[in-house]
Amino acid sequence: MFIWLLVPVRQIGEKHFYFFLVGISGDITTLVARLYFHSSTNFFVVLFLIFAFISLFERKLIEKRKIIILISIVILMLVEMTTSYKLNVILIEVINIFILIAFLADLILQYTTKRMFPIPLALLVLYELTVVTKYITLITEYKNAYPYFILASIFEAFIGLFFCIFKEDDHRINIQLK
Repeated sequence: MFIWLLVPVRQIGEKHFYFFLVGISGDITTLVARLYFHSSTNFFVVLFLIFAFISLFERKLIEKRKIIILISIVILMLVEMTTSYKLNVILIEVINIFILIAFLADLILQYTTKRMFPIPLALLVLYELTVVTKYITLITEYKNAYPYFILASIFEAFIGLFFCIFKEDDHRINIQLK
């Protein structure tokens, strides 16, 4: 988590700055809620994941669909507050799958239109893929879920370290294809 605190600072002005900022803000808010208020709710996780997903879209698209987005947030918050732990994890998983799809779509679009393979975007796809698989192991109550969760979190920290070192638009890490 400490590595991911630095990522938004390093990525100021970059395409996914708000995604990184909202992501770490959600982690901090959830940690504070759990440590200081002894809350076991996933309310903040769900709320900030929704904001992270919204941050992936262009501002114009967000403005046009603001009402739908607000209604979705309210519905998801109500669902999150009234469901069991397992349903909360499923809700978190669904939002992460949507984020994964958004990153994959962007990666495919950049490959097909610009003939470029952006390594930062590929790492974001990989990051979301690990998050999705972590939650699948929790939902299915896989016997090795906890060790996998820890190993995947360590791997995610290395991805965060990459984003602390390189900015997204660094030409050295975007592979131009012929």
